[in-house]
Amino acid sequence: MRREGRRISQGKYLVSLTSTLTPATTTTRFAPLRRRNDPTRKTLLELTLARESIERLLTTSKPTHIPDLRDRLHRLPWLPHLTPQILDSSRLLSHFLPKLLSASDKLVPWDLKLDAKELLNKWKSGDLSGDPLRGVTEPSSGGRGRGFDSSWPYARSCNVPGHNGLVVGQWFPLQITCVRDGAHGEMEAGIHGTKTHGALSVILSGGADNTGSEYEDDDLGSSIFYCGTKNSKNDGVATRATQYLLDAEKKKGVVRVLRSAKCGSRYAPDVGIRYDGLYRVTGKIPMGEEREAHYRFTLVREEGQPPIRCAKDWEGERRPTKYERNWRAGEGKMLGMEM
Repeated sequence: MRREGRRISQGKYLVSLTSTLTPATTTTRFAPLRRRNDPTRKTLLELTLARESIERLLTTSKPTHIPDLRDRLHRLPWLPHLTPQILDSSRLLSHFLPKLLSASDKLVPWDLKLDAKELLNKWKSGDLSGDPLRGVTEPSSGGRGRGFDSSWPYARSCNVPGHNGLVVGQWFPLQITCVRDGAHGEMEAGIHGTKTHGALSVILSGGADNTGSEYEDDDLGSSIFYCGTKNSKNDGVATRATQYLLDAEKKKGVVRVLRSAKCGSRYAPDVGIRYDGLYRVTGKIPMGEEREAHYRFTLVREEGQPPIRCAKDWEGERRPTKYERNWRAGEGKMLGMEM
């Protein structure tokens, strides 16, 4: 029977006594004892608690350990002062998170696996920052909005079809961070694409088109009726954004669908923007007069994907997590999580 590890102080070192699966074999590991004012101390503690929570669930197979593990995973993306050395020593990246992903689906809930995969993808890329706005510059005093930090090395291209390294439920505080992570390609517009692929991603955010008319979108969850943009010149030529959707409809292509809190749908996140998976553009109907080149497109969610993580009555699978919601509520300050 596995026993929990015990940690005691011996002079300059912190001693970790942890038995393996066989009680007869006990290993002793030494790590430098961190001073209380060391900024990495709490980060080390969070990593240790997460690792131990994974071990408890996998060794006991008791579902009572799931809520604690879920909370531990939700805290990890926010860690400050995380370095490659600290992460390597925790073995979360090399051993414990992969072990969690390979465990039985009956033991580890699907939302836990998604959150673990998102974290694994981020850390494997080398991105260890706990700042939700990493790689994004602050608005300038001259009135210019946020931009991109040219020195940020982990930006991902948005011109790749499919999931593009994202996991269903991945959350973004602002649209510019969707662009940073390759989920979308427009700082403000809701449709992104290329001439080669057609539409690659859309954001459901409500609002009005370029003529001031409200979009007649209809979000049914697994299917969406999504409006392109009107041609304000009334010359019968589709706008660039609408043409991307027309090309995708012709090819029966798939697009990444993101929902913004602004879209007003029951499937929308409370705050920010959430990636909800791949939808296929299966058809269109004309809207208004022919000279407006305005269409409403039918998008159908691809089968075999995880559910949309919008449950309002259960905290577990919901995204954004409570820490993500608290960050937005605090306008950039973490509430309810002292780090």
